[in-house]
Amino acid sequence: MSKPASTDKLRDFLFENKVVLLFLVITALAFWASGMTTVVFFSELFTRFGRNTFMVLSLIIPVVAGLGLNFGIVIGAMAAQIAMFLVVLWGGSGVGGVFSVALLATPIAIVLGFLIGKLFNKMKGSEMIGGLVARHFAEGFYQFFFLFVLGGLIVINNERLMTPGGVGVINAIDLNASPNYMRQALDNISMFNILNIGFFFMVAVTVLLICYRLIKKQRLNMFGPKGLFKVIAPTGVLLVGYILTWTVQPFLFFTYQSRLNGVYASRLSALFLAGFLAYRIFMEIRAAKGDDSPKKPPIKRLVQLAFVVIGFAITL
Repeated sequence: MSKPASTDKLRDFLFENKVVLLFLVITALAFWASGMTTVVFFSELFTRFGRNTFMVLSLIIPVVAGLGLNFGIVIGAMAAQIAMFLVVLWGGSGVGGVFSVALLATPIAIVLGFLIGKLFNKMKGSEMIGGLVARHFAEGFYQFFFLFVLGGLIVINNERLMTPGGVGVINAIDLNASPNYMRQALDNISMFNILNIGFFFMVAVTVLLICYRLIKKQRLNMFGPKGLFKVIAPTGVLLVGYILTWTVQPFLFFTYQSRLNGVYASRLSALFLAGFLAYRIFMEIRAAKGDDSPKKPPIKRLVQLAFVVIGFAITL
């Protein structure tokens, strides 16, 4: 009975992940045919991964809310562009300018999202049509405002932003010219600063979570569904890195780099993922000891760990 069951699980796994597996096969064949080195491959991979992460995160909320992928993304992009224009007009620059855009775009996007939500609630079942109409309406209003109102009714004396005639905003705004140097501003943040910010953020989260549990008179369990280990473990890892930056000179020099090499990033990611999988395997074995059902090895975790080891070996 075990062999057919294992075969069925393997077949189900291959069928459910056929798109991902096919993509991996095509990627492996393309990588072999291109003759590209692993250094270039992983550097480009992490560059695109970081670039597309923001786009994917912006699509998660509409999907979870039951909306389509493209219903509100155009209006959300308009909110970001409006904030970008205002920050550039006011002279924002560097990392502060980037975060100013985020802070300014958030309330604009919230207002527009609230209005879109009210519209969709009144036309349930026809959200796709409503989203398309709202998109075209918003795009027309957006272009009318930036191409005719700005400079025509609202005078803006800025040659970098306005057309030579003074009416309408130019098509492309240079973010790497004085006084606005926001292009690739986040790339210049050193890993040392990121590590410090991450450590103190996790410490604050841990303290607030413990205080919340104490105020609510909840038990402070280390393990379990609401265990503190899930928060304390990453805080401990960041603490180790924080201590190393102040005690080990080579590690301090390494973290002060503004960019992490793609190969090094792949290796570090593989090591962290391997540690996480080892922890999961340990917890599943530990939980199986108190179960009266027949013991089964965590095959799924072992397969995942094997893939991580193979990925780490590729970078060597």
